[in-house]
Amino acid sequence: MYMRQLQIRLINIAAAQQFREANKNDLPLRELAKLGPILKRSAQAAQDHEYMSRFHNSPDDPFIAASERIHDDIYLKSAITLHGRVASDVAPVETAIPTGPWEDRHKQSVKPIASTRGETRKKAFSSRIGGAVIGGTFFIGPMWLTALKQEIYLSLGVTTGCVVAFGLLMASFVGSLEAVFAATFAYAAVLVVFVGVMMQNMSSSS
Repeated sequence: MYMRQLQIRLINIAAAQQFREANKNDLPLRELAKLGPILKRSAQAAQDHEYMSRFHNSPDDPFIAASERIHDDIYLKSAITLHGRVASDVAPVETAIPTGPWEDRHKQSVKPIASTRGETRKKAFSSRIGGAVIGGTFFIGPMWLTALKQEIYLSLGVTTGCVVAFGLLMASFVGSLEAVFAATFAYAAVLVVFVGVMMQNMSSSS
């Protein structure tokens, strides 16, 4: 909504400049003074939106207030009560936002808005371990299969399947197209070199 309002203001300035009867190359000082701050705020809003998008579908999204969280539920009900309404008056969301599991008021399970430093370190460490396991599996698995069987068509099939699966995995976890392409290309290059060496050894041994 904020970005849309900034866009509307920029459109109004551009339209006023387009249909001005005087010299269109000269922007009045009054509108010029408005244009700079609006452009700066628009750029900052785009950066903020990109940052907020990183938490999309995350259970620790600090930009969402959900009833699953105890503190969020208390403040939501308080805000609704200020307007003389109850929680049932709020229109239900068609698609639930994954912010669960539900917190229990009778247990010490209240989470902060963002994860604590200890939880952040644990999650980062777990994700690094998971990345190492997945990466090692994608590299070692095809090499073992091709080395044990030593069949040309099997090696080509395993290489093709692993490259496709790795590319899809990168597309799911990596944000930019360039990073996906670079990672997939590097992985494919390693497997192609290994398969080429295997085929050369097979031809020399035969």
